[in-house]
Amino acid sequence: MSNTTFNELNFCCQRPQCKTDDPNRIDRCICVRILERLPFMVWSKNISGMYTYVNQTFEEYVGIKRDDIVGKTDHEIWPLELTEYYLYSDKEVIDSGEEIVIEDVAINSSGNRFFLETTKIPIFDTDKTCVGTIGFAQDRTKQKELDKIILGSIERLSSLVNGQEVVGYKWPGESRDEEQKN
Repeated sequence: MSNTTFNELNFCCQRPQCKTDDPNRIDRCICVRILERLPFMVWSKNISGMYTYVNQTFEEYVGIKRDDIVGKTDHEIWPLELTEYYLYSDKEVIDSGEEIVIEDVAINSSGNRFFLETTKIPIFDTDKTCVGTIGFAQDRTKQKELDKIILGSIERLSSLVNGQEVVGYKWPGESRDEEQKN
C-alpha cells in the first residue's frame, strides 16, 4: 500500500459520507467506516513505524487524539519500555511476513495500564513487499482480573475440601493423580 492509499483512508474516515463515483474509493470508505465502529483498537503503521491510521476506539482507550498519533512513531508517543516491545513485535511481523498474536500491555494518557490481546499482520504492496503493519487489539484486563479471582477461589475451595494446599486444578474430564483416584 502506498502512502497515498493510507492518506485516502484517513481522508475517508473524516467524512460521514463518501462523495465519489470511484468504486475503489467507495470500498475504502466502507472499510474505514467499519473500522471506526469496531469495539477494539485498530491501527496501521508504514514500514518506518509511523502511524498512518488509528480508529476511534484506539483514540478513546489511550486518551490521545488521533491527530497527535497519526504521523508519529512509537518513540514519540509511548514510554521507552513499551516502545521497545512494540518495535520488536512490529519487526517480527515485517521480517517474517506472518501474522502474530501476542499478549500486550498499553498505558493510557492517565498512566493506567491495560492488558491486550493484539494481532499484528503485515501489509504487502503489489510486488509482495512488506510496506507496513496493521494491528488490532482487544482489551483483556477484566478477563485477566476475573481469571485471577476464579483461580484463587478454586484453590481456596480445593484446599478446604482436601485439607491441603492445591498446586493446580483439574477440570472435569481431565485425568487425575493416582492418589486422588484411590
